Amino acid sequence: QKTKKAAIDFKTGIIYDYANNFNEFPINKIKENFDALYKFQDFCEKNNIKLYTVIVPLKYIIHPHSSLSEDYKRQHHEEFLELIKSINEEKKLKIIYPYYELLDGKKDGFMFFKTEHHWTDDAAFICYKLLMKEIKKDYPDINVLDKDDFEYLYSRKVRGDWDRNFAPGASFTYSSVPDFLADTLHDIEYKYYKHKNSIKLKETVIDTELHKEKFYTYPDGADLKVILLGTSQSENLTEFIPFTFKNTIRIKNN
Repeated sequence: QKTKKAAIDFKTGIIYDYANNFNEFPINKIKENFDALYKFQDFCEKNNIKLYTVIVPLKYIIHPHSSLSEDYKRQHHEEFLELIKSINEEKKLKIIYPYYELLDGKKDGFMFFKTEHHWTDDAAFICYKLLMKEIKKDYPDINVLDKDDFEYLYSRKVRGDWDRNFAPGASFTYSSVPDFLADTLHDIEYKYYKHKNSIKLKETVIDTELHKEKFYTYPDGADLKVILLGTSQSENLTEFIPFTFKNTIRIKNN
């Protein structure tokens, strides 16, 4: 079933943001975006900044709609995988695209919330480990967080965006699903990560319409400054990155 903003798979109970999840850019348009990244990499090199780029897979690539054909699911994606492979082989950009890892991770649970387009804490932690594997090549003394560093809580509500609040999920809100179906769609408990030393983390938030930044300081982290630049998909990484470095600046730039 489709609404103006969402597609609902009643067989699996998964809701997809229709405009964002079923319209992939053609490969030539994607290459134009990488041209911009190459320019950004040049800027970073001139200013002694290490650049690492994380690309979050589309939700339906990891959790496909049950009615989509295999050909539709793979549309453009095999080309995209080849592009990422060739870019990483050049060793100019460092691209982390956790497609295969999230496919493997979904054997143990959802990598994306059923009622929102954001990835879960479990998926973000998988990506964090891949990202830190790359960062340690440049900074080998950094301590990488492990699952033993966290306490866990469980909820059927969704926490994926800037405010870090628990909610039914943005896609659920977009979908116009009747309230009586809410329990059917919110039928699993997601695992959420909380660092055992979270009391030590200091956070300052600037939140205006055109300016969204969070400043984190953590005394036990590596003595480096990190800028976490990206869309709302970066938010679940804030459960991990700020506890890895002494200074983290999170800038939301949708």
